[in-house]
Amino acid sequence: MRSFIFDDAGTGKTKRAIDLFAPLRSVLVVCPANVMETSWIPQLKRWDPERGDSVMLLRDMRNLSESAWAHSEFKYLISSYEMLKSLSFVPAHYGMIVDESHFVKNPRSNRSKMVRALSDKADDLLMLTGTPAPKDLEDIFGQCSVMYPHRADRAAKFGREFATLGSFRLAFGKAFSMHINGFDVRKYSYEDDATRVVYDRLSADVLERRESEFTLPEVEWVPCRQNVEGRISEWLESWSLDGEVTGVSASSVANKVGQLDDGFAYRDDGSPYVFDSGKIDGARDVAGEVGNLLIWARFRAVLDELAPFGVSAQHVVHNGVDGGSYVYANPQSMGTGVDGLQKYCADQLWIDLPYTFAEWQQANARLIRRGTRFSKHRILVMDTKWNRKVFDVIEGRRKLDEIIKGEK
Repeated sequence: MRSFIFDDAGTGKTKRAIDLFAPLRSVLVVCPANVMETSWIPQLKRWDPERGDSVMLLRDMRNLSESAWAHSEFKYLISSYEMLKSLSFVPAHYGMIVDESHFVKNPRSNRSKMVRALSDKADDLLMLTGTPAPKDLEDIFGQCSVMYPHRADRAAKFGREFATLGSFRLAFGKAFSMHINGFDVRKYSYEDDATRVVYDRLSADVLERRESEFTLPEVEWVPCRQNVEGRISEWLESWSLDGEVTGVSASSVANKVGQLDDGFAYRDDGSPYVFDSGKIDGARDVAGEVGNLLIWARFRAVLDELAPFGVSAQHVVHNGVDGGSYVYANPQSMGTGVDGLQKYCADQLWIDLPYTFAEWQQANARLIRRGTRFSKHRILVMDTKWNRKVFDVIEGRRKLDEIIKGEK
């Protein structure tokens, strides 16, 4: 068996994988580090009552006792993506579960190469994700290259267009140029028709999809003072920009604009230059009105401004809530590790939006799944021009995922 599971959040992807691999003698689970113990350990014990407690965790480079797993003394070995490099023993036959498989969307990354090498040795493989294409259609190619590591096998299964990334781009993408750092860089965009063709090729390897029974509430936009207009000149006087903007990637430029939108910019020495606090003040106002609030903010400077009045998510994960009018966290560092955090919060407020639909969808879906103490939940976003633009990107990537998963 080599299959994708594209089920929605909260529909039991983990249980489904455990049920399918229950007959196997050895199973390798690869997942984000922050769900190894919070999700996989309790799920294995619950859904595999016979051998669900026969589990090893590959924690760090010093833990090389996975040889015990290789000799079938334990059924399950759970490893984070980062720790796979220390895995030196595998059994003769094993099944492999790749959780949040969009983590291996880049076929050129070391992470993907490590997972691909283990996939090549596995007898059976399941790749689980509710967001198969968090950025663009090439994310699917990267996951297909893990499912079938050899180009000949990949081409035989999905078509010759899947043999290499270059052939995939030529077959399904439309080329355009971007001028970065003095050079013209070729990029590719993918339209809906091409995305549907790719879904048709994948459909035989996607298990029947289970849809979520709950729907997310509509986004509510929270008004706040605009930080960027009229204050950029003040920031420019404090910042050395010569040669910088033309010498960085588009994502770095977006990072700078995000700082400005929050009302500050980092100086050359790394310290923040704050010229306004419209978003921060707005977040405090909302927290004062509603309480039980989880606030997402990307930048360290913003989190530092929130710290005196709230409690950090990392603290909550380990100790629970012991004060503060709100919980604050960075969506990029927390990711899927927010599982269980929302039980303390009725609402989520986004000061900064994530750039991928995966982070947005998972964080908000967990508000409904885990926030069981509250009968009503809200998703709040600070209303700025930049957040509106980023939200459009998220919605576009949501549409891409819907096509890949076969929704009408």
